[in-house]
Amino acid sequence: MPRADLHSGRHQFILAANMSQPYEKPRNFHAPQYWWLFIAKAILWIGSKLPYRIMLAVGNRLGWLISHFNTKNKRIILRNLSLCFPNLSPLAREQLTTRCWQSHAIAGFETAMAWWGSERRLRQLLQVKGEHHLYDALASKRGIMILTGHFTTLELAGVMLSLLTPCYSTAKHLRNPVADYLVNQARRQHLKNTLFPENLKQVHQLLRQGAVISFLLDQDYGTKGSVFAPFFNIPTATTNAIPRIAKMTNSIVIPTFFYRLPKGQGYQLEFQAPLTYYMENTPLENATFFNQAVEKIAKRYPEQYGWTYKRFATRPKDEPSLYD
Repeated sequence: MPRADLHSGRHQFILAANMSQPYEKPRNFHAPQYWWLFIAKAILWIGSKLPYRIMLAVGNRLGWLISHFNTKNKRIILRNLSLCFPNLSPLAREQLTTRCWQSHAIAGFETAMAWWGSERRLRQLLQVKGEHHLYDALASKRGIMILTGHFTTLELAGVMLSLLTPCYSTAKHLRNPVADYLVNQARRQHLKNTLFPENLKQVHQLLRQGAVISFLLDQDYGTKGSVFAPFFNIPTATTNAIPRIAKMTNSIVIPTFFYRLPKGQGYQLEFQAPLTYYMENTPLENATFFNQAVEKIAKRYPEQYGWTYKRFATRPKDEPSLYD
């Protein structure tokens, strides 16, 4: 598959003035209980300098070691796999769990590469499919909503997207204030800004001005503002905010997925055709389509999906928890 022409003039895009607010450093930034974060940051920085194939090999080995510990996250992975792939044998699910941990370990190095890797190195690893969908949307001068899912390559995905056009990401704050600050500062090296739930008005304003903003399709926000749409044939709480925001801001909605290619070939950023019929669809129909788009990629690369996340935590009324 040919490399993407990332230097083409077609992707030149003038974004509205950066409306980001200063991100204040926590008062106890240098407190001893946070020193481990700075050690971890140093280790990640070193890891970001490894040759790519060595990075993959180290990540695979580290993930294999982690998979041998019966942690809470391992139990969540196994439970999710049993729900989504009921026809897999217990042995096959254990093997897939190991591959999931390997993908998560590699993702740690990919995150470091996203934050501190050179633009030249990132471009060499990137292949793009369906880029005309993005370029056509940029030419329209309308806001663009990039819809994606919880894949282990998520942190790197935003940086790779920024190689084609300036963009914003959406995220939740980390519970650890120092980690939250460090991660946000690292992201700002490539992204225009990270938008949090308290920035909802800013999201609307930016989209009206023609910004490109990525959203996670498969975030569990509870029952409020959600419908239960099938995901791996399981009724799953899925937000109906995406079509509503798109209608209010006249934005173009593009399902987009980013995944690691086999045998060290790099990564593929896949833009799918923009959604045009969500204006007339019901919230359930839209949510079902969104979930099916994520499910299709998760089935293609099951080890790269974020199975440590309790995607099915919110249940319909009177239905028991799937994680007890």
